[in-house]
Amino acid sequence: MTMSDPIDHGSEEPTPVEPVTAAEPQAVEPEGKEPEPNEAVDVSEPESDHVAQDEEPRQTPDVPRGAIRIEAQEATAAQHTSRRSRVRWGRVGARVGVTVVVVALLPITVLGALVTPQLTVTAAPASVAVKPAASYLDLVCAGPARMQGNAQGNSTGTVLGSADIAAASSDVSGVRIGELDGGDIASALADEAPRLAQAGVTGRKAAAVIGAQANTGGGLVGAVQTETLSREDVSGYSATACTTASSDAWLVGGDTTTGRVVVLRLLNSSTNEADVTIQAYTDVGKAKESAASVPPSGEVSIPLSAVAPGAKQLAIHVTSTGAPIAAYLQQTSIDALTPVGFDLWSYGAPASVAQYIPGVLVAGRGATVRLISETDTAATITAISASGGTGSASEISLKAGIATDVSMTSLADGMYQVNVASDAPVAAAALVSRAGASNSLDFGWIPSASLSTQSVVFAVPALAAGQSATLTVYPDIDGTVVLTDAGGGQKSVAVSAQTPVTLPLSSGGYTLNADTAYAAVVTVSGAGSIAGYPVTAADTLAVVETVFPQ
Repeated sequence: MTMSDPIDHGSEEPTPVEPVTAAEPQAVEPEGKEPEPNEAVDVSEPESDHVAQDEEPRQTPDVPRGAIRIEAQEATAAQHTSRRSRVRWGRVGARVGVTVVVVALLPITVLGALVTPQLTVTAAPASVAVKPAASYLDLVCAGPARMQGNAQGNSTGTVLGSADIAAASSDVSGVRIGELDGGDIASALADEAPRLAQAGVTGRKAAAVIGAQANTGGGLVGAVQTETLSREDVSGYSATACTTASSDAWLVGGDTTTGRVVVLRLLNSSTNEADVTIQAYTDVGKAKESAASVPPSGEVSIPLSAVAPGAKQLAIHVTSTGAPIAAYLQQTSIDALTPVGFDLWSYGAPASVAQYIPGVLVAGRGATVRLISETDTAATITAISASGGTGSASEISLKAGIATDVSMTSLADGMYQVNVASDAPVAAAALVSRAGASNSLDFGWIPSASLSTQSVVFAVPALAAGQSATLTVYPDIDGTVVLTDAGGGQKSVAVSAQTPVTLPLSSGGYTLNADTAYAAVVTVSGAGSIAGYPVTAADTLAVVETVFPQ
């Protein structure tokens, strides 16, 4: 019998009641029936079947028999209804016993508040540090260079070449290299032990997603994308770290003067649409704000000549709602009919009063640092030689919303660490260039890197003949830096506070550990090619989180 089933009490009518003294009709339980579970039971004492000897017999008023019959039926029905209510509430009570208890106690609690003094108790919320059993992370690789797009942000543009991807991981159950829409390119790494593994794909004609599932101990993954272009209208080299998506990012660099084409590329690896706000800053101030929508598992490319035409200096602040996005700037340059470089770079460290740019390679053409602040501020730019040579320092006043370049043409050739200290938050990047044979030229924008104490895994791409790769590490305090390659070989270096060190690299995967906070960049260079990308701790798969139980 369910709660909604009526209780069958038989079809016979109650026996007519004669106008004499009598007890009120009683509902009779069927013989042998056990009370149902949780059924409310009436435990009150039955009424006496006799009249006390010293009590006068009660006289029933002289009323028609039909009226007595109706009253008896109503009394019996009322008892049956009461019993049904007890059965139903008994069952409901079994299902929501906790709720019933709370409701039952509520009047007592309220009464207690009225008759007792109010007590104030302050206690810190209970919390516990929890490390997830496993977590999943996507790194988005931009794919090959794309020419133009449209100002409305609903085009991906035309593919110019193909890209190669190198990935490395440690302590993960597998790394999948896939399409933006989730399709598999390769199930690249099966790395179930806490060791370093590496793999990659070549000839990519579209963006890719590096997906990694951490083991219970946590996991690390890193990836880099490279592309070499050699066309009549575009030539150059790029090495770009595949990055996690963000809802707030600064991309510093580029210009939209004659012969320069800068494209903002927005990639969405999620299943939700991303609504993106784009704020460009130039050498003359803040440009008009624009917007774009990036579909799920989609990409759009926006030429910044439509957003900030004729800008000599550019910095872009990108924010998104609905879903985080991976954002990149891509620039191709041509002087008259001669191509003079290509680069693709992503966002650096968030705007801050301290910025760090390791791996600034000066190779015969100096370097330039670009700064942007949303408020007026003073800033100091310091270049520190990684080889013990002479650096430089300069002070500058930044105007709110104006992208400003600081030239460092006086620096001797070599590797440098550039630091920026300011009174208000700034975003920063460094521009380097390198000439090659037959007057060829390439340039690279190096984003700032965040200070971190975490271990990181990063990948170094395949190197062409004449190319080399260098890791520049900038330690915050004295300590030790340990670099481990995929074969298990280790190099341990004692470092001094705020003194950059360089470590040569080969193609493959690496793990970087340090007992001091540090910033690091990989610089790849050769005749007519140069690029750099930060080594960041954003690729940690499992982190300890504080949970507040309810």
